Amino acid sequence: MKILLSILCGTVILFVGGCVVSFGGDAGPIAWLSWGVVIVNLLLIAATWGLTGPLRPLFIIMGVVDVGIALVLGVVMISDSHLDSGLMVWGLAIAAAFLVKALLSFAAARRAS
Repeated sequence: MKILLSILCGTVILFVGGCVVSFGGDAGPIAWLSWGVVIVNLLLIAATWGLTGPLRPLFIIMGVVDVGIALVLGVVMISDSHLDSGLMVWGLAIAAAFLVKALLSFAAARRAS
């Protein structure tokens, strides 16, 4: 569980960090939100491996955010499915990965209590 959650958080960190770098830091509020996502995922990895102690609210907040992202991504991919079926498969796979990350975050929150 720890390894899979760390891999998913690391993937999010790499993707969001790449987006921030490609924006050049000039995206305004989007850049600040992106840096917030990176920091929260880093804290989540640290809390998962016990480096900062149990941070139960952090796991719950990240789980709720991941469920929201998965739902929005799933709705967008299903509504645009007429464009490209291959894109829909990838989009739904990414939404499923966010759901798995959310479930692992909620499971870690239960263990942290």
